[in-house]
Amino acid sequence: MFVEKTRRKGENSVEQFTRGAFQTDEGRLEALAITPVCLQIVFSLDNLLGYIPLWFDDPTYILEREREKFVGFAACQCSNCLPVEALALISNLPFANNGNFDRIMSDDFQAPFPADLKHKYPTK
Repeated sequence: MFVEKTRRKGENSVEQFTRGAFQTDEGRLEALAITPVCLQIVFSLDNLLGYIPLWFDDPTYILEREREKFVGFAACQCSNCLPVEALALISNLPFANNGNFDRIMSDDFQAPFPADLKHKYPTK
């Protein structure tokens, strides 16, 4: 999921949120963009309870993490749990296709040449 790094007039860091406060739809979108916790658990709690956890010590986050371990969920591979692997995936996306995507995900892929896409995204 790609989101804006910062939003004008929005909450752009965890510190700008209040623990236990109600999250509006707009607030949930902003929280989803910046949450440091596991996205697999975030989506589960958002569907179940209608809010996005922002702290690792959130009681519902801890309960859901333990529940997922107990029932045998596979290890999460989201960008918050595996940030280095996420950067490797992003750098290899220009080369991705149906035939090599699994190799890219398992970090068993060598790009044929370095992809430089800076010309497509001029600086503002």
